[in-house]
Amino acid sequence: MKLIVAGSSGYVAAEVIRQALSNPAITSVVGLGRRATPEPQNLEPTANIAKFKSVILKDFGAEYPDDVRKEFAEADACIWTIGLVPNKAMSTSLEEAGKICRDYPVRAVETISKLRQAAPESEAKKTPCRFLYISGSAAERDQTKKPLILGAYLLIRGQAETGVLKAAEASNGTVQAGISRPGLITANSGVVPVLQRGVMATFRQPHVRLSEITATLLHQAVEGVENDTLQNGDLVKIGQKVLGQKK
Repeated sequence: MKLIVAGSSGYVAAEVIRQALSNPAITSVVGLGRRATPEPQNLEPTANIAKFKSVILKDFGAEYPDDVRKEFAEADACIWTIGLVPNKAMSTSLEEAGKICRDYPVRAVETISKLRQAAPESEAKKTPCRFLYISGSAAERDQTKKPLILGAYLLIRGQAETGVLKAAEASNGTVQAGISRPGLITANSGVVPVLQRGVMATFRQPHVRLSEITATLLHQAVEGVENDTLQNGDLVKIGQKVLGQKK
C-alpha cells in the first residue's frame, strides 16, 4: 500500500515515516511538505529506505500540481500532520489558522475523492483512501461552546474535524476519515519526557508517547478506521497493543 505523510518535516511526521519504512504492509511512503523531506534517521534494521520518496508542495492552498495530484490519486492512506500547536496559534491570525488547520485538510479530502471518482474503472481503487487527521484533545466541534483558553482556535480545530468527516461522508465511499485527538505528545524516552508525563499525570492532563500515536496511526492506515474519532486514551491503548504485538 502507498502512504502519504503530509507535513513531512514535522515532529510526528518524522516518526510516522521512520516506522512506516519498517512496516512490510506499506510498500511506498511519500513525504509531502513545503520543502524536501529530510532522510529519516535512526531507522530500524528492517527499514527499507528505497520505499521513501520526497514530494514538494510549496503552497497547500493553491491548485495542486500534476505530480501531487498523481500521488493523491494513487494513495491508499494519507496521514495529515499539518496544523498549529497552541503556542503557534497564539501568534497566528484566525484567518491563517483557519486555512492551515481546517481548509487545507478538507480540500485534500475533497481532492482525493474527486480524483478517485474520476479514475477509469480499470484504475479505480477498490478500497477507500484512509485519511487520518491529527487534531487535539481540546478541539470543540460544537460552535456554541467556546473554551475559555484559546477558544477561537479550538473552535477552528472542531470545524476541521467536522469538515474532514463530512467531506469523507460525501465522497461516495472513496475516502474513509479518522480523527485523532492527542493531548501532549511526549518523546519515547529521556529525562524531559518523564518529567513531562509526571506533570501531566499530576494535573490530569492527557498525554501520549510519540511511538504510541504513530503506531496507532499506521495501524489505522493499514487495517482501516473502526472508530472515526480516537481520544487520547484510545491512542495510548491501541498504540501500546500494536507495539506489544511487534515485540
